[in-house]
Amino acid sequence: MPGMFGVLNLNPTNQMPDDWATDVLRTMANDLSHGAKNVVSTCIGRSYGVAIGRISLSSSVNCPWPDTTRESQMHPKLFTHGVLFGSFTDIVSEAQQKDIFAKPEVFLRDLSGFYSLVMYSKERETVIIAVDRRASEPIFYLQKKDLIFFAPEVKALLSASSHSIELSTEAVPMFLSCGHLLGEQTLVSSVRRLSGGAYLRIQNGKLSQGSYWSFLPGSQSQNATEDSLKEELKDLLKQSVTKNIGDACTTAILLSGGVDSRGILASALAVMEGHEHDLHTVSWGLDETVTGSDPNIARTISDKFNLHHTFFPRLTAQYKDFFEETNYIVDGLSDIAAFHPYELTIMKKISECGYDRVLRGDEIFGWHERVYTYSQAETEVGLRSLGMLPFYSEVIQPKFYSLWSAASDAIMVDIRSSIQGMEPNDAKDHLYFTHRLQGYLHTSAYYKQVYLDHRNVLLEDSILEFLARVPPQYRIDKGLFRKAVYELNPLLSGIPIANRTGYENWANELVSSSSLREYTQTQLNDTKSGIWEYFNRPAMVKLFNSLSLATPSLASQEEGSLEFVKNWIGGKTKEALFAFAPRHTTELRAKRLQSALLPYHVILRFLVFKNWHDRFVSQCGGPSLH
Repeated sequence: MPGMFGVLNLNPTNQMPDDWATDVLRTMANDLSHGAKNVVSTCIGRSYGVAIGRISLSSSVNCPWPDTTRESQMHPKLFTHGVLFGSFTDIVSEAQQKDIFAKPEVFLRDLSGFYSLVMYSKERETVIIAVDRRASEPIFYLQKKDLIFFAPEVKALLSASSHSIELSTEAVPMFLSCGHLLGEQTLVSSVRRLSGGAYLRIQNGKLSQGSYWSFLPGSQSQNATEDSLKEELKDLLKQSVTKNIGDACTTAILLSGGVDSRGILASALAVMEGHEHDLHTVSWGLDETVTGSDPNIARTISDKFNLHHTFFPRLTAQYKDFFEETNYIVDGLSDIAAFHPYELTIMKKISECGYDRVLRGDEIFGWHERVYTYSQAETEVGLRSLGMLPFYSEVIQPKFYSLWSAASDAIMVDIRSSIQGMEPNDAKDHLYFTHRLQGYLHTSAYYKQVYLDHRNVLLEDSILEFLARVPPQYRIDKGLFRKAVYELNPLLSGIPIANRTGYENWANELVSSSSLREYTQTQLNDTKSGIWEYFNRPAMVKLFNSLSLATPSLASQEEGSLEFVKNWIGGKTKEALFAFAPRHTTELRAKRLQSALLPYHVILRFLVFKNWHDRFVSQCGGPSLH
């Protein structure tokens, strides 16, 4: 995927051969291209030991690249990818004035946009690598002796460095229990992800990490009224759309049946007043005629406002090819590829329709219901240890089940420590942003960025700053945001929220004659895979064979997302009981949710982990997909 990549030498006395540096950059660029139309820019400073590259979509090169690579002119330079709002010349000047090399946080806090950057100074013998506040342009990195390799995909690091792979004892169990990795984790123990609001500094032969910003919702709330906050939020939403919409004719708003995409559309309708019919929207699903589904409600909205709307059907055939290609791009960082294998192809089709930019919004205004304790906050976000999920004790080899359970317990202790002193609902939203949004939802953005300029409008910097001043009672279940959206466009309030995703029923696909079932059987029959060192093959086969349409689980339900399981758990709770004793009912619901993992979740996550392990660890997964 597009982004910054390269290699840096911690020891500047060891010169970096030009041929070797060129080969490293070429290898990385090849791993990151995925067949899209890209522009590659490079810079090699041999005497100091830096080789920096950028791969960008040819349709959206937004930041200039330094115009020379001659070492005599290698004074402090800024290399960027993505979008930086403001004059690039002014930004470079400000970086020098604020001395980014001595105090990176002072300069980085003032930047606004969706970006990754590298700033280099031969005179100061210092390099700064940073990502924006939400790490929307990812950077992964590893150290091999005196060399630091960095790239927007893990695989590019592994191939360029010829680095041996050791599984992360902490990351694997969190993937299995949560469906995604947390914080800085990757499945490779020596590779880390740079979290949002963080930077790396290479100075005096040492690598260090710092933080310039953290998401702390409600931390600065004072006496602002709900009405004043609502008016401010309406203005911020319109400003964000104005900055990001670009050419409306080549920009598509990703429209669903929920309130988040309505917020983007309501803001776009307001700023495009008089030109509303220039707006374009897209949605996808199995069938847009299914009443109450996301694509059905999206079509209702688009028809209401006479928008240019396109629906893309999701296909369930050829599961193997779609899943493996998507999982290759995502690097097994989450179970996204298993549940959404066809969406990479949809992104390509959106690009082929003439769109070069998409506007999307991830929820950040208050993650679901009120909580009363830290334990409830963790559970609401879907953070839990491996030992809380009974299925895994049966299918993981005892040695690794014990090791991974202990490691995930320690991770949960660290998580609890990170939120000490916060109000529980503030802690919940902080955990959502830090782990679920960056660890799970961002991975679904990775394959969008392969073909499109992806803008997450609801996560614009000014909105993130604003939420620090919004007290928890206004954020719960997105209360303030909902009011702002429906005041921006009251007509949207008359259209119901979708009550189903319109996606596949993967539980049914596993027990029916389907490409998923066929693929799963093939993987379980693959006795040569190295994955069986960790998993008990007979137990996995038994679990798979135990599934049937008659299983009293969720055979009649759709798609296995966290939201679906939460709705399932919530549906078991009497509304009257909640009204009478909300704190007790929330605790009861949280305890049920902690151990709620469905059999087909186990199987789909196993497929993700096995596919990644076969390709990169066992090295029997075949050639890279491009």
